[in-house]
Amino acid sequence: MNKENERFLEKELLSQNLGADAGEAELHLVRDLSLALKRGIFWIILAAMLGGIGGLLLSSMMERKYTSIAQVMIDTRAPVATDFAPVVSGLPTSTTTLESELEVLRSLDLIEHIVDRFDLSNDPEFFSANSEPTDEDLSEEQQALIRREMTIEAVAKKRSIEQIGTISAVYAISFTTNDPKKSADLANALAHEYLKTTTAAKLRSLELSQGWLTERTSEMQESLSDLSVKLERHILAAPFSPEEVNTIKAKSLTVERRLRDRNEALPVMETKLGRAQVLRSIDRFDLAAREIAVPGSALALALQAYEVGSADAASRLESALDDTINSMQADRIKIRQEIIALEDELESMREILTEQARHDAETSRIENDITVAEAIYQDFVSQLSRRTQQERYLDADARVISAARPALDPSEPKRKVMAIQSAVLVMIAAVLVLVLRELRQNHLRTVREYEEATGLPLIGVIPQAEEVEIPTSALTTGPNAFSPRMMRFARKLAASVDAHPQMPSTQHRADTKRKSAKRATVIAGVAANPGEGLTLSMQMLAAAYAEAGENVLLVDLDFWNSPYSTGSSRAKSDATGLLDPTARAGSIVKTGWDTLSVLPATNCADNEGAPITAEAFEGALSELSKTFDLILVDTAPLMHRIDAASLCRVADLSLLFVRWDTTTREAVTSTLKLLSDVGVTPSAVIATRVDTARISGFGERALYFPAAAKSAAD
Repeated sequence: MNKENERFLEKELLSQNLGADAGEAELHLVRDLSLALKRGIFWIILAAMLGGIGGLLLSSMMERKYTSIAQVMIDTRAPVATDFAPVVSGLPTSTTTLESELEVLRSLDLIEHIVDRFDLSNDPEFFSANSEPTDEDLSEEQQALIRREMTIEAVAKKRSIEQIGTISAVYAISFTTNDPKKSADLANALAHEYLKTTTAAKLRSLELSQGWLTERTSEMQESLSDLSVKLERHILAAPFSPEEVNTIKAKSLTVERRLRDRNEALPVMETKLGRAQVLRSIDRFDLAAREIAVPGSALALALQAYEVGSADAASRLESALDDTINSMQADRIKIRQEIIALEDELESMREILTEQARHDAETSRIENDITVAEAIYQDFVSQLSRRTQQERYLDADARVISAARPALDPSEPKRKVMAIQSAVLVMIAAVLVLVLRELRQNHLRTVREYEEATGLPLIGVIPQAEEVEIPTSALTTGPNAFSPRMMRFARKLAASVDAHPQMPSTQHRADTKRKSAKRATVIAGVAANPGEGLTLSMQMLAAAYAEAGENVLLVDLDFWNSPYSTGSSRAKSDATGLLDPTARAGSIVKTGWDTLSVLPATNCADNEGAPITAEAFEGALSELSKTFDLILVDTAPLMHRIDAASLCRVADLSLLFVRWDTTTREAVTSTLKLLSDVGVTPSAVIATRVDTARISGFGERALYFPAAAKSAAD
């Protein structure tokens, strides 16, 4: 049979796609956890219901408490009237202001007044006799003080102050006691105590401001008198009169204009004079004359005569040029001296004006001080007059917008809330238990887990049989011993075994039998522990092969606890019925199938020691091969009888039977290690005693067979 046919047969028999479960371990873990929660949803819901019922019962046994709430709002609006300004009104809606007022409401001083007003020190709800100070050295006054402080702390624990919203200026004052009327009275009393305290603070602030305004008004009167005297003295000490100052200012303007003209003419003169001197030095008298000649001057007439070409014009031009240059040099010196004199005169006038400006500035400063002082004085007088009668109209910067009323229903315990919380907590605990159980479990339940734990392909399943499906003497009853459902699984298992590469085909077994060239095909079934379902599985596999026409022998090798033996038939000798041809022939039992026989381990050694070796067993199988085509070997549980592992070496095909959702990974690993030590490698693994009603809950469709198939087969 080729590989493609083998894969098709496995898909057909196991309803699985090979390699479909390949994936990351984390994804498999998440999938397993989700399936575990899905399987346990009934227990989760049941636990939640029981938790809710428990919460209701617990809440019914708790003491009832009543809560009343009074709401106080701070007035943050700025006043409109200008003639009456409250001291603390118009508070800004800022985080600092709101937090500050919240701390004021939480102050123990407010509770102190409430305790004294309602005499809560004698209220058993807030102070019990067991809380009395026991120190005998304390005086009665000290004991009363301690009792009062303890009561204040007890009342504070039953009070709650909360800000409504994030930036809201509304606060909720709530009290929780065992009496609804008491809760309402305490909440309203605390709200009014807060208003009263705020009003008292405003009154103290008003008194302080009045005293401060009175003192400041007297100080301002004295300051105004001193400033008036100082202003008069300063005016009399003025250095110049206004007329003199104006004359000096006009004169300074004239001097500034003359100085500016001289400063502008001097560079022009020096430039012309310098050029003329340079041209004179190189005997260019005509060019030098043109630089400095003034129309109508002697130099201009000499230049004109020089240009006409008259006699001795050159000497006349040179003489006139020298005279003009000397004259300009004298004028330059004179202008410089005049500039210096003008600058000195201007500086002296500026000093006079500066001195007068300082005097005027000081005069203006004194006048400004008088003006400011008069304005402050008038403002202080105005404020003092407003505050004179203001104290009779003072009110708090807050108001009660909702008075506390006696509660109709208790606030504690909240039965519905407690029931829901209990249900949720118990449900979460149930989920955690299921998750932890799933994480800790090490049983094999899916194809992936079977193949990962064993390293072998899963080729078949045997379901959990019902009592009516398997008679006690199943094999001896006949072909109708197993139910149609069980036989369907047996046929699928037989087909899967035949499809295994190590299993000789049916035609090959027939040819081998006909030629007598080789012993019969031997299939050994192994399991780790008792109760794995190995014996039933081997019986069903033998019945499937017998039904297909194979001449089958089922050999029981459980010499220690054979399901076919009885106490009266167990012998106490070293020889075994399996090795003795005469005893063996008498031990083989015919069944209801014509082609199926059973060799039970009835004649065996005692429970101590090994009854048979692999070599002797192989010789016995060679003799039995003359009669049978297929020999199935049912071995003892290897974890209890490890010496039976060596007998599997003679088998052509070893099948590992593992009970579904019961056998642990450690048991499977130990079994495989035990077989490996004796040179046996199982060829495949079979899941036994599978609960087909539960397998779908593990998300494993490969092991699931619809219940409808059972009814159809029946």
